[in-house]
Amino acid sequence: MSDWFTVDYVHKLYNGVKRNLDIDFQFHVLTDKGEELKDHPYNIIPLANDLEMYWNKIEMFKKDLFTGPCLYLDLDVLVTRNITGVIKNLMDKSRGQFFMIRQFFDSLANSSIMYWDDDFGHIYESFVADIQRNVYMFRRRGIGNIGDQGYIAHMVDYDYLDNFSSIGWITCAFIFIIFGVDTHRNISR
Repeated sequence: MSDWFTVDYVHKLYNGVKRNLDIDFQFHVLTDKGEELKDHPYNIIPLANDLEMYWNKIEMFKKDLFTGPCLYLDLDVLVTRNITGVIKNLMDKSRGQFFMIRQFFDSLANSSIMYWDDDFGHIYESFVADIQRNVYMFRRRGIGNIGDQGYIAHMVDYDYLDNFSSIGWITCAFIFIIFGVDTHRNISR
């Protein structure tokens, strides 16, 4: 959670997962605003670093924090269909693997949706060893993937989630923002 996203985003994401996942799960929120979520069924994990924007996402890779199976969803992701089959398929066949979603507009790895089933603590350890350098190296400079997703993709041998399974069960808010679609209107024709 950040200044960009209110607690409503957390509630909507949790409710979407709860409605569309038929297996037991734990819902974790990494945030510096834990007080706002204390009376809800979420496991609140305070952020240890004061990083800019999306760089806080790197904290979920602290050694032994989440070793899998883990499905990560950005707060602007909406789960719109049942994902039980996808998750069971990943759990059955992907031990030790790391998946990221493919950006639809340039086919680079995107960290909005990730799945892993192992300890990827080296991502965090390497990042905090030289935060300034890592942030600088993955800023927009006209080369390759940028930000946290570029860094994560650089640090792991990943596969695209959509190579493994259909991704028709999600809608990312940034898709609508980029194309200027009015999300309040019915866009199906």
